[in-house]
Amino acid sequence: MKSHKISDQEKRFLKNLRNKTKKVPLYKKVSVILLVFDGVEYGDIAAFLGIIDVRR
Repeated sequence: MKSHKISDQEKRFLKNLRNKTKKVPLYKKVSVILLVFDGVEYGDIAAFLGIIDVRR
């Protein structure tokens, strides 16, 4: 998987945004961005969100 980088300041901003929002779609999008920057595989993120069938 390609390595993605984010500064500590950007990460704090995104975490703060995620924690303050009451909009579920925004919460999910920011969570996915943070997971990608934490190195979680795309397939794992999709499975966690129920976007793909992991039994294939």
